[in-house]
Amino acid sequence: MSRNRTWYGWDPGVDLETLWEVNRGDWAIGKRALEQRYATLSYEGRVVLVAAITGRESVKSDKVAKWALKGYVLPSDHAAHRALHGRAMPRRRQPVAYVEDMPEVDAIPLAASPPDVRLPRPGRPAVIATWSPKGGGFTGAPTFEEAIEATQGGDNIVRDRWSVGRRTKGIDVGDRMYLLRTGDEAGIVASGWVASTPYAAPHWDPAHGGTTQYVDLDWDFVVPLDERLTREDLRTLVSGAVNDWAPMGGGAGLEPAEAEALAHAWMLHVGDKRAGATLRGEPRAARGGQGHQMDPVRRKKIEDAAQTRLEEHFRAQGFTVEDVRFKEHFDALATRDQETYYLEAKGTTTDGAPVIVTRAEVDWARTHRGQVVMGVWANMAFTADGEIDRDAGEFSVFDYDPDKGRLAPRSYDWFVES
Repeated sequence: MSRNRTWYGWDPGVDLETLWEVNRGDWAIGKRALEQRYATLSYEGRVVLVAAITGRESVKSDKVAKWALKGYVLPSDHAAHRALHGRAMPRRRQPVAYVEDMPEVDAIPLAASPPDVRLPRPGRPAVIATWSPKGGGFTGAPTFEEAIEATQGGDNIVRDRWSVGRRTKGIDVGDRMYLLRTGDEAGIVASGWVASTPYAAPHWDPAHGGTTQYVDLDWDFVVPLDERLTREDLRTLVSGAVNDWAPMGGGAGLEPAEAEALAHAWMLHVGDKRAGATLRGEPRAARGGQGHQMDPVRRKKIEDAAQTRLEEHFRAQGFTVEDVRFKEHFDALATRDQETYYLEAKGTTTDGAPVIVTRAEVDWARTHRGQVVMGVWANMAFTADGEIDRDAGEFSVFDYDPDKGRLAPRSYDWFVES
């Protein structure tokens, strides 16, 4: 991959997203960069841009291996932006440097990131904690109901601590944690970010006596029991994980591939809640447009079928197509000779105007104009046996420019230009 940038540096007349795009590479950066959370761009000794790091990508170089950072520009109200923007940075001979000893930045919870990009980095594991209906958890402050209310819109976080049994290893600061309710109403009811390594404290049950291990964490989504991602959903969407979704009381770890699949399924699930819908009810408004598919199994079938159809469309034209939806801000990468296109697939049982797009997708399309293609399969339907009807609906492929059309905030709705 070659980024073919023609300039880099600071230009006060250029928007921040463009500045990030031209300055994020090409650099000789190692894996240490992936351990960092934020990157800054400085001009005349002061930070002028703050971005969140989500990974790195290889770029072509005639001499040595070079990399470009992957990430997104933080909004001005983000805690890291407030802590770093305008800060004095010592000038160094090397264009890329690591800055240590910033406790006020290190203390910023991962859950403070915008919801539509709040996903674990590819290759990072996740932790499943358990919550028994017999007790242990949500027994003090916050209560379960308070945590639900506080995280309802997807914009707030709730600091808590959770017992992880006897586990002292395999959990670290920055890990994604999901809470699996056990018993008759089993399923995932919450997600958060681990904020400490395990530590010993008095057992949550006074009758038990002794100590148990805890971690501090920041819940970012907590849903009622009747809106959980059920064990049956999990077995379908993330098969084979954590003892068939019946882990021991201390919880369990997920392999990176399983963690990415669960992250994707969970964000789709709670995304409905951010849109003001009831997760297992009907869409909130039958006004046309993509809407939300409330059954997670059917929703995944719609999503997979739309992507498959878009990939088939490009393969029929001689493109090589790679599914990258679990690690990029687009669904698939299509290449043919010197051509490269970023594919977005949208499937819906409605008329498809508008379709739902996230802020990350909009930002990517704006910085890659002319290279983003959207495929929309509208008016999709299911057969009697619950599978996608390949003959139903209409499939359209067109260039995607979010500024040629009309964006309405939800995540965003994009109305196709007529």
